[in-house]
Amino acid sequence: MVNELSYKTEATFIYSCMARRRFMDKDITQELEILNKIGTVSGFFTYGEFYYNKGTNQLLNETMTLLTLSESNEPMEKILTQDRDKKEKESAINPEHVIANLANRVSSELEEFNRSLEQRIAQNTRDIYEQAYFDKLTKLPNRLSLIQSLDASIGKMVFLLNINDFTSINDFYGHEIGDGVLKSLGFLLQKYSNFYSCEVFKLPSDEFAVITNVISEGLEEKIESYIKAIEEAVIIVESQRIHVNITLGGAMINHDKSGLIHADMALKLAKNSKQDYYIFENDKTLSQVYANNLSMADIIRKAIEEDKIAPFYQPLFNLQTGKIDKYEALVRLEKEDGKILSPFAFLSISEKIKLYPRITEIMIEKSFAYFADKELSFSINLSFSDVLNHDIRVFLFEKIKEYDIASKLTIELLETQENQDLQTVNTFIEAVYTAGANIAIDDFGSGYANFEHMTSMRSDFMKIDGSLIKHIDTDANAKLIVETIIIFAQKLGKKIVAEFVHSEEVYTIVKAMGVDYLQGYYIGEPKPEII
Repeated sequence: MVNELSYKTEATFIYSCMARRRFMDKDITQELEILNKIGTVSGFFTYGEFYYNKGTNQLLNETMTLLTLSESNEPMEKILTQDRDKKEKESAINPEHVIANLANRVSSELEEFNRSLEQRIAQNTRDIYEQAYFDKLTKLPNRLSLIQSLDASIGKMVFLLNINDFTSINDFYGHEIGDGVLKSLGFLLQKYSNFYSCEVFKLPSDEFAVITNVISEGLEEKIESYIKAIEEAVIIVESQRIHVNITLGGAMINHDKSGLIHADMALKLAKNSKQDYYIFENDKTLSQVYANNLSMADIIRKAIEEDKIAPFYQPLFNLQTGKIDKYEALVRLEKEDGKILSPFAFLSISEKIKLYPRITEIMIEKSFAYFADKELSFSINLSFSDVLNHDIRVFLFEKIKEYDIASKLTIELLETQENQDLQTVNTFIEAVYTAGANIAIDDFGSGYANFEHMTSMRSDFMKIDGSLIKHIDTDANAKLIVETIIIFAQKLGKKIVAEFVHSEEVYTIVKAMGVDYLQGYYIGEPKPEII
């Protein structure tokens, strides 16, 4: 084969069959040594070769093919001395054609690969963009798209739209139908918004946003028409016919980028006031409320860091013994200027910033430590959210055991919060009694309080809410309600505590009604130390 080479070869590429490699074993090096004498040798073993012969491709095996490259016209020196018969080459294609065809094929394949790669990159870019800027469920632009659109929408209005009580739809029909409702509502909003020349965005949970031009006249009529069209539409999901009610909050998009915040403020105000919509119009009072909330959030965080959350103790007067033998631990916050804040100023905000559980833990720890060495009973307040919090329950019972405080302790459950998990609450109550402590129902007669709770929840004490007690000397209806509660509680064998006893007149009336304990400023104010 070497002798048949016409010109001096600089490089040789070998395509050899793996069957030859296995058959010849170490002897394969002999033919490589010969080729190494005429130039650089590279190549590989294959599992089958194609050969073009007489217009057809033939599949070969157990073969070796040489591809030699030469940049010289110098004749090849004969290396092999043995004579060989030269065979006539019948192929119609010379080596130059083969190399040119190979180059063309490689170039074409690379070009096709590059096109395919560009298409994949473009598709991946579109996919990433859609994931970043569009809601997966409704295919509408998402919150990130909305924020970017605000810069280009100065002078327009942004509305936030919330589905009223969407949780009930999920609970009643299931989350799959709930998702279907969101998709259908998104389609409706887009349909109506095209009519009103609006942009629609899907925000997290059950909220949408709409950007629209300011309407100089008839804005309220347009909003009411928009709401009516949506609420009258029948949303059909899996043969279920569903109507939705919505609430809107809107605001102008200004250069200070406060439009979205103001729209959110307006939405919350509309929901709290049970209105269909509310438009923020430089409402300084509303802005001040939010500014105060932000300031209070910082005060709460700093108070926790600097150990400025502490219990104050208010006495309960025992009418049977004529003594103060019980205290209620009430949370207080001390500001940097020394001013003491009551829970009404900061507890609701602490819930919003997820610090309420930490305040509960502080109150448990400090009040338990305070009464551990005192021959007095005391109570602490727990909300239903505390009871439903696994970490709080574990912390409470660990501290009861650590301070050996159960016989002195009463847990007051705040009746002003709605309880939707009565089983967990009753399990907790039984655990409290098993530990040796007592239960009181607090603030009875306000909020979600009802007589069913009195009978379904085990307790020793029932505290009548101060809203009924404080006007009992002037309000005949309040007096009648209190009398009814006392009679019912006595028949259930519960001890009764009258809160908010703030004057001698109130003291005299509730004492005559037959309550067991009195609590209020007339008896004693909350103090950092017991009296």
